[in-house]
Amino acid sequence: MKKNNLALENLDSLLPDDLTQEQKAKAKTLFYKELALKAHKFYGGKMQTLPKAPVLGFNWFNAWYTPGVSNISTSIRDNNDTSFELSNRGNLVAVVSD
Repeated sequence: MKKNNLALENLDSLLPDDLTQEQKAKAKTLFYKELALKAHKFYGGKMQTLPKAPVLGFNWFNAWYTPGVSNISTSIRDNNDTSFELSNRGNLVAVVSD
């Protein structure tokens, strides 16, 4: 029996040769839908949030949060362009859905 590789590069070779291109496309679509459902259930989603900056001890919370963050907030308030270098603003994308 043929095996699928983890990169999913050989799906076509796993399908019967007598399928039409349309049938192969439908089969692959069903495969990806089922794989997505199982993978999302297994991993509990696909994204994970991890801190970029270290918290090397309890007192580091004073630098990253109150009172340290007040300096960051006022810097951004005074010059909004600094938000790109002082925050994650330049790395975010919004997905809006109803």
